[in-house]
Amino acid sequence: MPFVKRAGVSMTTNVGGFWEFLPASYNGTTQYPCIIFFHGQGDQGSGSSSDLDLLNNGGVSGVIFQQGFPYEAVVLCPQYTGGYPPGSLIQGVINYAKANYSLNNKIYLTGYSLGGAIV
Repeated sequence: MPFVKRAGVSMTTNVGGFWEFLPASYNGTTQYPCIIFFHGQGDQGSGSSSDLDLLNNGGVSGVIFQQGFPYEAVVLCPQYTGGYPPGSLIQGVINYAKANYSLNNKIYLTGYSLGGAIV
């Protein structure tokens, strides 16, 4: 499946949009692991369609955007709106993922720069 922009979809009060990758076999019933990628400070934005493009310059979202993703996992790349993100951002994104996707109990968090600091 393609890497899809979810512009304007709020996961938490600090996230205004995100990129979503679902495995080709995703059907809403089979459970998958989830990878959540938190970006660096320079990629913050409003979650609008144009701001979400900032996430494709590097990290997990950049690799998926440029090369695709060969693994069977749900990947979410939220864009936080600014400032130092609070720890509650992580739990809010995890809660959103659990409520909206068919996931097994494996949730992996990754990030770089500022995103790595909150993980």
